[in-house]
Amino acid sequence: MKRSFLNIKSTFIWVVLGTTLFLGACNGTAADSENGASEVDAAETTTSESMTEETEPVASMGEYFDNTIADSKLTVVDFYTTWCGPCKRMDPFVKEVKAENSDINVLQVDAEAYVEISERYKLEGYPTLIFFKDGQVVDRALGYMDKEGIMQYVDRLK
Repeated sequence: MKRSFLNIKSTFIWVVLGTTLFLGACNGTAADSENGASEVDAAETTTSESMTEETEPVASMGEYFDNTIADSKLTVVDFYTTWCGPCKRMDPFVKEVKAENSDINVLQVDAEAYVEISERYKLEGYPTLIFFKDGQVVDRALGYMDKEGIMQYVDRLK
């Protein structure tokens, strides 16, 4: 009986330790490295194609965001989180749309890193695409989409 109790206690400790390590890995450096690959960083905000040479460098992501959505061109904003599986699967499609369509602006915003921006639009889930023209929301889409799905919105709203 005593030996059985020790085995259960030992197993419980290993399960707790394993769970703690797993959760730490999910919220630690692995997520941080993905975060850096997906979000718009400070260097990109001052060299984006949507900004002209006469434009002064922006002081913050909020200012950059506001300047970009105010453009008369269609702006697609992908609100994502680093822990969201559908967001990770959709990321390459968003990047392809950005690379292949110079006539639109595309931003990716980590909704948890830029809470002050994401709270403005009362997001109900991730990923969320919000489409802007002249600073106004013209449409929004909630959930995973492939490149064709994103392009259907873009073609309709241009």
